[in-house]
Parts: sequence; C-alpha cells; structure tokens
Amino acid sequence: MSKPKKLPKEVLDEIEYYQKNSETLAAQPADGFPEMKPFHETTTLAVRMVKSEADAITRLARERAVPVSSLLRTWIVDGYIHETGDSVSSTIADLEQVVRRLRRELKHG
Repeated sequence: MSKPKKLPKEVLDEIEYYQKNSETLAAQPADGFPEMKPFHETTTLAVRMVKSEADAITRLARERAVPVSSLLRTWIVDGYIHETGDSVSSTIADLEQVVRRLRRELKHG
C-alpha cells in the first residue's frame, strides 16, 4: 500500500485560513450571488450535561447521520410545542413564507 502524499504547505495554509475564519467568511455574500439574510435571527445556547449523556446523544446523532445540534434543536422545539400547545400551523405559515421568498429570489435572481 502506498504512502499518502503530503499536501503542499500552501494548501495546508489555505485550509487552516478557512478553518480559522469560517464564521467570518460564512457571513460574507458569495461573489455573483445576492446577499440573503437569514429568515430568522438565530442565537446559540449552551447546555451543561453529564459527559455520558452527551456521548450517548452524539452516538445517536451519528447513527441517524445528523449533526448533534440538529438533533437537539428538534428535541427542544418538540418539547416546546408539547409544553405550550402550539400547533403546526405557525410552522406551516413560516414555511410558506420561506417558499414565497425563495421563489421571488429565483425569479428575480
């Protein structure tokens, strides 16, 4: 079996640059594409939990091939809807609004 080739320093430097600056770069509009604003403002929440629980959730997310944050967000929103009695109608209305906005973007691109 042949030994994998080592990447040139320029390539490694570029990879490191994009890793370190991914948040900033993601917020910038891509060349040739209109700047799209997020549909909803987002925020980050931190949750402290026992490591064994976090590991179990990570394994489950991996088994389902979804990011841990997506799995947790789904559970949190489901719990919120269950607790508050919110119906799915507000989510459907939000989705319809997103679809209309995307159609406008595609039409006027």
